[in-house]
Amino acid sequence: MDGSEADCRLDEPDESYPKTDAAERAEAVQAVIFAAAAKEAEKPTDSLALNLDPKWEKNGGKAIEAVLASTGLIDAQYLINLARYGGALPRCEQVPAVAWIGPKQAWRLKSWSGFGSSPVLAISAGWLDPDHPDKRGATLRKVLPVLQALVATARTFASHEHATIGVMWDVCCVPQLPPSTSAEQEVAERSRQDHARCLAHSAVHVLLVTTEPPRGGYRDRRRFEERGWSFVEERLSCLLKFDDCLWDLTKLEGAVGATPSYASMLKLARRRAPPMSPRDLEKELRQRKLYFRDTEDGARAVRLYSLIFSESFDQFFSSFPARKKMLLCYKGRGFNDADAATLAEALSYAAYNCKLPSGLVVHALTGNRFSPDAVELLKEKLKKTSLKIK
Repeated sequence: MDGSEADCRLDEPDESYPKTDAAERAEAVQAVIFAAAAKEAEKPTDSLALNLDPKWEKNGGKAIEAVLASTGLIDAQYLINLARYGGALPRCEQVPAVAWIGPKQAWRLKSWSGFGSSPVLAISAGWLDPDHPDKRGATLRKVLPVLQALVATARTFASHEHATIGVMWDVCCVPQLPPSTSAEQEVAERSRQDHARCLAHSAVHVLLVTTEPPRGGYRDRRRFEERGWSFVEERLSCLLKFDDCLWDLTKLEGAVGATPSYASMLKLARRRAPPMSPRDLEKELRQRKLYFRDTEDGARAVRLYSLIFSESFDQFFSSFPARKKMLLCYKGRGFNDADAATLAEALSYAAYNCKLPSGLVVHALTGNRFSPDAVELLKEKLKKTSLKIK
């Protein structure tokens, strides 16, 4: 959710944005999709109830419903058609009404039956211009196979043709115009928080756009690892993310055949870093001197991270009711001793600042590359908390 300044690597600006022909075609097709889904929802049958997979709630569906009611998601099928027609992402205020997935369209998501995953994709991508992340549609076309694979997978789970994926992309879902009233300011802030909540949600697929920035018409070609917001968004995605739900777009080349599939998407899996406490995150941002638009932009990122960190640990077990065992699992991650220090600080912070259940067990001592000193550090750091490390 970053902006840009004139000191970045520059290319000539492209004045053709927005691509109205492509946008109009995509909206027209989406209107047909929307109308057909609405007609299906009005049928006097129980087909929608029959397509509600019990894993919806087990995989944190209630938290997703809260985002649908508060901010909304974008129908992946609309983005697929927009990419096919050579279009660019619309800003939030320009998204057609028929492209939104809200509470009334939530049934189109609820047939998803993947274990430990959900029919939602959150995208973390740097902004390639001060006012737009992807005005020529290069990033949108790069993520097209991912969108296609997820929608195709959603339809294999349903007995109807209306199943889809909801997409959280900041430019589309977070208001972009400066707020003129306190009410508009509240809406914008809530949407920014919902974007972060989707990134942190354990079962939401997150796609990190780590590929080399495209040339031609973009004014900010900073790489993913140079951007402060990219760092924060990846760290949000590492708090409590389930296996196989954090993806790296750089790995897409060679991983996808002629027909994108969910199995091929699993090859994009990115190593999850250990959760990082808000204190460590703020320190890391200062030391790395990552790019933010200004000082306040960086401070806003830290505040947002702190809020979502606490929410994520506070609500993890209530969001995933099937997880009756009081257990957090960080085993088998390949963490090293430096990671052990980061993990110890994060768990200690959570123990003292979050509402964790009593008797919570943390599995972290197997499947990681911890030295005896690192193991002792973890045990010592958590000794005076209610957490048990194993």
